[in-house]
Amino acid sequence: MTFQTNVISAELTDEALNNSIACVKQVESIIGFALTYNVEDRVTLARIGPKIMDFSEKGYEYMVKNPQLKPDFVNEVEFQKDVALSKKLQILRNHLVPLVEKLNNTHALAASEAYMAARLFYHHVKNAAKANVPGASAIAEELGKLYDRKPREETIQKRIAKEKAANEGSVV
Repeated sequence: MTFQTNVISAELTDEALNNSIACVKQVESIIGFALTYNVEDRVTLARIGPKIMDFSEKGYEYMVKNPQLKPDFVNEVEFQKDVALSKKLQILRNHLVPLVEKLNNTHALAASEAYMAARLFYHHVKNAAKANVPGASAIAEELGKLYDRKPREETIQKRIAKEKAANEGSVV
C-alpha cells in the first residue's frame, strides 16, 4: 500500500477504550485456564491444523466405539475434554483472530500517519531553525534525537521477513 495521508480519521474515546479493555478482561476471566507459552515450549507442541483436529476427533470416536482397543495409559475423559476444548477454542479463535488483525492493521495505519505528520513537522522545523526562527533549534534538536533515519527499503524488507517468520508458526 502506498502511503496516503488521512486514510483513517477516527477517535477512540477513553470510555470506549475502557469498555473494550473490560470486555477483553471478561473474556480472559471466562477462559482463565488459557496458558502462556514461550516460543521454545510452543515449538514442542503438535502443529495444529484441520488435519490434526480431524485425526484427533476421529481417533476419539474410534476409541469410544472400540473400547477393547483403548490402551490403559490413555485417559478417555481427558481425551474427550481435550477434543471438545480444542474445537470450542478454535471457534473462539475464528472470531478473535480477524479482530486482532484489524486492530494491528488499524494501529499500524494510525501510527504511520502520525509518524508521517511528525516527519513533515520535523523537516519544517529544521528549515525554520536554519532561518533562525526562535525556539526552532531546540525542537529540531530534540526531534532529531528521536528520528529514525534507517533506509526505508531495507527496513521494509526486514519487517516483511520478520512477519513471515512469525506467521509460519501460527494457524488460524
